[in-house]
Amino acid sequence: MRVLQATLLTAVVVVIGICAVLWHRHSTQQSAPHNDCFVVESLRTQWSSMQRSVAQLGNGEGETRDLLHIADQEAAMSDRIKTAAASVSVPAIKEQLTKWADGAALSAKAQHGASTLSASDTGDADMMRAARLTYDATAALAKVCPALGQANP
Repeated sequence: MRVLQATLLTAVVVVIGICAVLWHRHSTQQSAPHNDCFVVESLRTQWSSMQRSVAQLGNGEGETRDLLHIADQEAAMSDRIKTAAASVSVPAIKEQLTKWADGAALSAKAQHGASTLSASDTGDADMMRAARLTYDATAALAKVCPALGQANP
């Protein structure tokens, strides 16, 4: 009888240990993406605000100072996204945030180039590439962080 009790007690302890390990794995895997998604969703809000500001400037006369201000806003947003990429723990999110930041930086560069009289034809190609980087990155992020997909930047 004591052998049976000892065996049952050992089995219960093993099962509790396995459950604790599985629960710990599950909770740590869920918290990192949740925290990372919070960062991504915060960026979406900032990006949307920047876009509204840029749209207002774009509806103006298109003066050089407006174009430079747009470029400055996009460059600042790129810096915020790069900083956020360094703070997340999931490599796939980090990679997509980096692509998004690269797209914003390239767009800022093209906007800055458009503000000069010597703007070249590469500005349009850069803008297209920037738009593709931004779209692809935010679409990939929306798959990982579903709340982002509610309003794709």
